[in-house]
Amino acid sequence: IQAWHDRRSGVPLHAAAGVLRVSTSYISAEHRQQAFKVLIRALDGESEDSLATCHQPANLATNSASNEVTESCFLRVTAAAELRLVCSSWDLPAEVGRALKNAMEDERGEVRVAAAATLCCVGTPRISASDRRRALDILCHVVEEKDPEGDAPRRSAVEALEAAGGDQELPAKIVAALARAAHEDSSDDVRFHCVKALGSIGSRYTASDVLKAALAKAIDDKSAFVKAAAIQACGRVNHACSQLEKAMLAFQRDSQSIVDIAIIGSAAAINRLPKLDRETSKLVCACADGLAHSKSDPQVRYVSAISLGLVARCLGAASFQGQPVDVLRKALDNDESEEVRRECATSLGLCGAFESRADLDKTVHLDNCTFVRAAAAAAVKMLDAVASAKA
Repeated sequence: IQAWHDRRSGVPLHAAAGVLRVSTSYISAEHRQQAFKVLIRALDGESEDSLATCHQPANLATNSASNEVTESCFLRVTAAAELRLVCSSWDLPAEVGRALKNAMEDERGEVRVAAAATLCCVGTPRISASDRRRALDILCHVVEEKDPEGDAPRRSAVEALEAAGGDQELPAKIVAALARAAHEDSSDDVRFHCVKALGSIGSRYTASDVLKAALAKAIDDKSAFVKAAAIQACGRVNHACSQLEKAMLAFQRDSQSIVDIAIIGSAAAINRLPKLDRETSKLVCACADGLAHSKSDPQVRYVSAISLGLVARCLGAASFQGQPVDVLRKALDNDESEEVRRECATSLGLCGAFESRADLDKTVHLDNCTFVRAAAAAAVKMLDAVASAKA
């Protein structure tokens, strides 16, 4: 609370966000509302100095200094991200919706995406159906446009659409935007994230013909990372297309390439794992090695974590003894990539790793990513359901 008055960059905003993450047993309702106000004022574009001193807001629109404009962008994006972590709070002020709607009209793509992504996470009655549709429209538009600010806004928009993709509002438009970008975007990284988002959406909900066609086409992508993501996504949506069959014929068990690790997961998903190798444990260890030893390559670790989850889903806990579970637990705790930690949490739940229960509980409460915390909570429920069934 005292840190709100600190003038150093980022301190007031993060101090307010920290207050909202602390248990309500230690923070009063009044202080929580004050913390929400700090985040809302930052989202409105107030200067950092005004957040620290609680003075009246500075009008950044009339100040052309580039450092203040950059500061405004940083504050608005950070405030939106912090609000995303607490958007399900029972005492979330209605004023949050107004601030997010205003931020969605910012001329900077990074701010628009951050605000739209958070707005999609806020439930009714604070956000209307029309506001939510507007947010999804903005995200789809950002994914499809050639943003002069670089790849970051498009990638962030893709990740937000992945999280909101199961919503019944505009599902066809979301899939169409992701499918188009998965084929046409000039950035390998953006195409990679579009493909994995399509796989995630298709695995949770009915995969449309457009979605399946986009995944099949992406298997022929020039980038090995995109190709691997497409192979894995086809397995997740159970789409045994001719392109996937062709890729499986070229599988090499000892290559440790990202494509071959992806094939292991897809083969498990479509019940073709024995055709790759009769000793399933060797394939599981190959995925674990990809997760443990690719320290400089988060995409390899991500693909490895998903393949472990696909194998666990199809073959059960019997395939996971020793090294794979240890590697997953370590990555859940230490991996710098939010995507990798999220998939590790899911895989631990799928493989019934009861020894990881404490690790998952810790992640639910302490991880700074909403999606990782949600995945860990879901994994805990999986483990509890299995324990109840055994009892």
